[in-house]
Amino acid sequence: MWWVWLATSSVSWSGYSRRLSLRVRNSRTIGRRCGSRASLCRKAARSMLYSIDPSDFALTEDPVWAEKIANGSTSAWPHPYVHAPFIAQFMSLVVKIASFDFSVYLLTVVSGWALVVTIAAAWYLWTSARIPWVPSVLASALGWCTVAFQSSIYLGQTSPLIFAGVAYSLAAAHRYPLRAGIILGIVSAVKLTPALLIAVALVFPSRRRAGWVALFTGIVLAAISLFVGGSSLFSDWLETIRIIGDTVQVAPVNISYASIVSSELVENSAAIVPIVNDPPVHAIWVPRAVAAILCILVVCAAWRSNKAWAVVAIGMLTITTAAGGILWEHYLLVAVLPLAGIWTSGKVIPQRLAIVTALLLVPPLGYSGSPLWIQWGGLIALVALVILMCWTCGAVAPKRTTDFPRNRWKAQRITRRCERWRNRECGHGCPPEHQ
Repeated sequence: MWWVWLATSSVSWSGYSRRLSLRVRNSRTIGRRCGSRASLCRKAARSMLYSIDPSDFALTEDPVWAEKIANGSTSAWPHPYVHAPFIAQFMSLVVKIASFDFSVYLLTVVSGWALVVTIAAAWYLWTSARIPWVPSVLASALGWCTVAFQSSIYLGQTSPLIFAGVAYSLAAAHRYPLRAGIILGIVSAVKLTPALLIAVALVFPSRRRAGWVALFTGIVLAAISLFVGGSSLFSDWLETIRIIGDTVQVAPVNISYASIVSSELVENSAAIVPIVNDPPVHAIWVPRAVAAILCILVVCAAWRSNKAWAVVAIGMLTITTAAGGILWEHYLLVAVLPLAGIWTSGKVIPQRLAIVTALLLVPPLGYSGSPLWIQWGGLIALVALVILMCWTCGAVAPKRTTDFPRNRWKAQRITRRCERWRNRECGHGCPPEHQ
């Protein structure tokens, strides 16, 4: 399978050769943010690590960050460092052995490879089979054209790597729990949203070992952050996460419900990314209400589906991403996971509806600089894909044999009557021969 990944990676890399000089100049968000924080770690000025401007999320109050902005180019939508302290400490070691230009080239190449890994892992998660060569090439080419992937490359974000790690950990959780758990724990420590999947894995017996490994990995990384930065810096990080969760960051690249409905409050603001401290009440509760309804739909679909693990894990991750106060354009890469489930289902109507929905994720409808841009497009696409995924997996379809046997006696009876149960992965209370 590795030769397939390498072959299809060339589809993504072919476009990079024409635009790499522009990307090297503009892909500065992650490099400048982590590089400046590495400088702070080296200079022992750690108290300024999480100094965010209270009115502009694109600015910070520490002099090191201001110096980096003054002496070099940054992306159009920068934001200060918000990751765990251990990442800043790690970057302080990386900058000693690698130049900034080299890191940009490396991130660009690895992002193309990560897109292919995400697609291949998502396919395996839904089908338990390796993705054929032709669909892999076509899906990689289409993925390269999405606004989410282009935004990740342009801004120098690590979202392709994060979602590649998520997709692989979900696909390998049953067969390679140690490997999958370590990767899931790492990506959960970098981006906190995937931590939800650790709790989901602990619910499923066949994935519980991967869940415990991921939980242990996350605890170890948190302990490292506490050790290298001290309790004061660790508290500053937690306080920063709380402040970000309590406020709304308004920008065209933040397509969350809260950001869109709060944009009227900052029409006359001179800030790059204005911060709204008192958002409207419906900006908070409407996403939560929609998320609750979708969660119920996902649970119902999983109850009736033979792919309960994929339905619950992908459904909860997509819902949490869509309902958050921050939904950057590059977060829409999560759409690859439910799209893979819909496409591999073989149901024609959901497939056609998924194609129409996917148009909201590519230019011109998904690009904020286009006159045809639909501002609500990305949010609508995620909600629609969750609904279509549940449709294909049994929530609206005729009732099928459940993947959640209600007791062991019923599971044994199904085993005797239905031969196909012997050839599937289960793990929801079924006899050992199913696991």
